[in-house]
Amino acid sequence: MAGVVICLLSICLSCKTSKTEIVYGEIENGNQLDRVTEIELDTFLTIWTGRTDDERGLSVKQLYKDSAFTYFWVRWKDYYKLRNEILAKVNYESVNGDEIRSDFYNQIITADDKYKQDRCVSSWIDFDWEYDFREQANCILIRCHYKVKCEALIRVVNRQYQAKYDITSGVLTKIINE
Repeated sequence: MAGVVICLLSICLSCKTSKTEIVYGEIENGNQLDRVTEIELDTFLTIWTGRTDDERGLSVKQLYKDSAFTYFWVRWKDYYKLRNEILAKVNYESVNGDEIRSDFYNQIITADDKYKQDRCVSSWIDFDWEYDFREQANCILIRCHYKVKCEALIRVVNRQYQAKYDITSGVLTKIINE
C-alpha cells in the first residue's frame, strides 16, 4: 500500500514540475508568448480599471507588444494578451482606476454617508468595486458597495452606489439607484 502512495505521489509531483511557469522576463523579452492566455476587451478593462498604483508598483503592467498582440502581467495573478486591433478600440491607458475611485468617492457617495463615516472615532470602511465595460457606449459601469462600521462594529452605512465612466470624455456620472 505504501508503494502505491509513493508511486501516486511521485506521479503528481512530476506532473506539477513538468508544467513550467511563465517567466516575467521571458515575456518582456518576447519569449513564451504562445503560453499567454488571450482575453476579451471587457475582461481586460475590468482588470485594468481595478488596477492600483502603490508602493509596489502597478498591479497591471504592459510587458510586450508584437504585430498581433499586446501582453500584460497582472500582479499575483497571471499573464494575458489581447489582439491589438481590439485593444485599439479604446484608449485604455487614459483609464486610471485610482483616480476613478477617488472621483467616485468625492462625487458619487453622498455627503450624508461620508458624514456618518467621519463621526466615527474608529471606523472600518469597506469598498467592494465591480466594473463592467459597455462597448456600445464606450463606458465602464461602476458599482460600489460602500460599508462603514463604527467602534463596536455597528454598521452605520451599507449602501450600493452606481456610476458610469465615459472613456472618451473621462466624465463620471451618477446612476440613480432605484
